[in-house]
Amino acid sequence: MKNTRLVLGLICLVACTILFNTAPVYATDGPMEAIKGPVDELISILRDPIYKETGKKPEQREKLVMLIKKFFDFKQMTRLTLATNWKKFSPAQREAFIAVFTDFLAGVYINRIQGEYQNETVAYLDQKLLSPKKALVHTKIKREAADIPVSYRLYKSNKGWLTYDVIIEKVSLVQNYRAQFKRFLAKNSLEALMDQLRKKTAENKETAGK
Repeated sequence: MKNTRLVLGLICLVACTILFNTAPVYATDGPMEAIKGPVDELISILRDPIYKETGKKPEQREKLVMLIKKFFDFKQMTRLTLATNWKKFSPAQREAFIAVFTDFLAGVYINRIQGEYQNETVAYLDQKLLSPKKALVHTKIKREAADIPVSYRLYKSNKGWLTYDVIIEKVSLVQNYRAQFKRFLAKNSLEALMDQLRKKTAENKETAGK
């Protein structure tokens, strides 16, 4: 659904590899604050009128990239997405796939958010501690037509609370790609999967440049 794609774009903009190892700005906050701070900042960047000017989209894109890497743990997201396949690959293969998968998501979601954002706002509903180191934060995207429920799964690392999954209208980002990759890897190699993702990433970059 278009709404689901848009919201995924809004909260899953992942454009740079996790190899940067940047400490989260919100590392000392609780799970709700770990979501609220960066999401509010993301919306502020999207609303900034300076990026309405011709030629400013690449600059806006870079700001979104730098923000998203501060509160998503893409290595954990990738590990969970590959599931049992994760153990089959060498450390070098894992790191390569993390980078490729992250760039792929960037191409998909950043393109959408920059083109489709229509001044939506976010309501932060509640947080639930599932254990001392795991939490679930419930929010909703407020739109004129209908609100869209969005939940974040987080875990507490030595850097603070980090997001490792997003659930949009009861659809998990991790589970969605896990099913797709499982089917693909049952018949193809990891290198073939990365080639497919690189191809789609290149197509997305070409689209963004038009």
